[in-house]
Amino acid sequence: MGMDMDEVRMILAVRALRKLINKSDRGDGDELVAAYRALGEAIVENKPMTRKNRARVDEYLCEAGWSEGPIGAAAA
Repeated sequence: MGMDMDEVRMILAVRALRKLINKSDRGDGDELVAAYRALGEAIVENKPMTRKNRARVDEYLCEAGWSEGPIGAAAA
């Protein structure tokens, strides 16, 4: 069974956040890990993220150079 585009985008988004986590020692590491976990839970549990978590995920994806547009809508 193949994945649809939303699933692919979500997996790529998780990978982008993971790269930020692995990149270096950050002052906002706890928040970044929380965003990573929130996105992962939204995917695994197929539940929407909170508005705050969606905004946080989108902010970090923008920092990571994400060009696919906001992920929040796909995770809602």
